[in-house]
Amino acid sequence: MFHTIKAGFFYCIPDRFIFKRLVLIVISAIMLCSTDCIFAQTTTSSAATHKKVTPHKKTSPHKKKATSHTKKQRTHQKKHTKGKKHPQHHAQLRNPAPENRDTSPEPSDVSLAKPLNHDLATVNLTHFTSRFPANLMRSVKQGVVDFVEKTVDNLHYSSYKLGGKRFDPARGVYIVDCSNFVDNILQNVYPDAYSSLVNSVGADNPASQHYFNFFHDLASESDSHWNKINDVEQLQPGDILVFRYKNSHGNETGGHVMVVMEKPEQASDVFFVRVADSAPSRHSEDTRHPNESGIGIGTLLLKANPITGKPSAFAWGVNSYWNKNVKFAMARPVGIDA
Repeated sequence: MFHTIKAGFFYCIPDRFIFKRLVLIVISAIMLCSTDCIFAQTTTSSAATHKKVTPHKKTSPHKKKATSHTKKQRTHQKKHTKGKKHPQHHAQLRNPAPENRDTSPEPSDVSLAKPLNHDLATVNLTHFTSRFPANLMRSVKQGVVDFVEKTVDNLHYSSYKLGGKRFDPARGVYIVDCSNFVDNILQNVYPDAYSSLVNSVGADNPASQHYFNFFHDLASESDSHWNKINDVEQLQPGDILVFRYKNSHGNETGGHVMVVMEKPEQASDVFFVRVADSAPSRHSEDTRHPNESGIGIGTLLLKANPITGKPSAFAWGVNSYWNKNVKFAMARPVGIDA
């Protein structure tokens, strides 16, 4: 074909020089067109190859899990950051306000055993509790009662401990048992009466047993420091009341001593007596909180012989068990008005 074109051109253009130049021009033009076509084809194929490799990549299951895990971490971080902005709210959730506890009186633990008589002291206190306002009967302002009230007002911490003798009025800390509490009161208010007790029983720190024996042996007539009391109705603020437990054989197994804070109130055959003591548990209408021990003022229940007036049973509080296996003794330091 090339030779045919060459012969045609040569036939039309007899001049050999001109003919050669035209042939070179034609060949150059053809080569130029061929180069453009080849370059365009190469570019197209490269683009096609790139499209085949990169478009619409499919994410592997492992990467999906990683992405999901990252989103969860971000969500957790957001929640955690929000929580830091409101620390009080979280503290309230972690430590909700405690529910109100049951404030009903609890049976006494002083005897360390259940009482042998299980009649409950279920007496209606509606008319009685109104006689004891929250100011701890501050109308009584003398002697033992005044000292006890000041001690209770000054309390910052108190706990019952058998044999305890820690008195720290400056800090309001008292860790004592019942007899050491009464000992301290008498030493400060009626030192002569306390010395008479100590000298009579021969003990430097009289316990409930010493108080009971001393009161029991007192003559009915007044001596120089103590007056014996036989009738519950004769009790006055500042008097000392003590009882001793008895087992089934009549032997004494323990006891408790306390200070009378108010003249007893009678309802039917029950006497309600406001007392101050250091005890393992609270009485009814008590200044101590539930489950607290130590020094406090509360209401004790007594039953008395209808003929003699002598106490015959006690209940630690309303709805507590009556304990009849017990012996009582009562006395008044001289100087307290009858």
